[in-house]
Amino acid sequence: MAYGTQDLSMPTVQGPQLVLGAIPGGAEQLMVRYYQDANHGIRVGSSTDPVVPAFLDGLATWMLDPRAAEEAGPAVAGATPRQIHLASAVPQPRWYADGEMMLRVPLISVGVAAGGLLVLAGGSVAAVLADRRRGRVGAAGADVSADSGGSDGPGGPGVSRETEVAAVVSAPTPRVGRGLAAFTVATAAVVVALVAYIVAVAQLALAYSGNGVVVWGGWVAVQALAVLSVWTGVRAVRRLLAHGRGRGRSGLVRAAGGWLAVGGLLGVLVVSAYWGAFSPLS
Repeated sequence: MAYGTQDLSMPTVQGPQLVLGAIPGGAEQLMVRYYQDANHGIRVGSSTDPVVPAFLDGLATWMLDPRAAEEAGPAVAGATPRQIHLASAVPQPRWYADGEMMLRVPLISVGVAAGGLLVLAGGSVAAVLADRRRGRVGAAGADVSADSGGSDGPGGPGVSRETEVAAVVSAPTPRVGRGLAAFTVATAAVVVALVAYIVAVAQLALAYSGNGVVVWGGWVAVQALAVLSVWTGVRAVRRLLAHGRGRGRSGLVRAAGGWLAVGGLLGVLVVSAYWGAFSPLS
């Protein structure tokens, strides 16, 4: 077994201890070497720097004559290792946190949110068309009222009070649409930022390098976007409660679409929270 003392992705101390206790013969069957300042790839520096020469020499010697290599030196030799984090067994995830659910929940949530927004848009279009039909009926009534001397509503000649009230009640609620649009954009921004952050950190790990600006700055950005998404979500829900109650058939359709969209977006945020979008900085 070979480790670099700067390898932060492996249990450099626990690993050999577990292997020594598991194999027959213990120390007589195991040789461990630690290389000063080497990373996970047994390189000093980045992934493009050369492999530590001593590692290649020791590996070649061990491959050519393992017994002679073991007799030439102690079982454990090299620099002093330093393991920062204690490695432990990964617990079995519950049914709601396994791999399949982590794929199903976001897909279902996105589908529900998209369907809710489409229902909301359809209800708004239906309300506009209904208002236009009422306007045409009101115009026809105006001609009849003018001929018969009928009374006019406050909205003008030929427009009755009942027609005006119906138009106001069934009018679309753009505030609700804008609130849900802001919630959708903020939630999408959280997902994009979280994925970009994970990819950036993975690239740093593969290159055996670090970047405090990317690691901490990106994490702060994800946290800020997550808080912003919650704020826009609260505003969207408040607007739904204030304007999205059932007002005729089209009002019920719009309310149903709005709540479906909110539910789907909340599902996306729950999955983002699982991946750490709402975790406190530590």
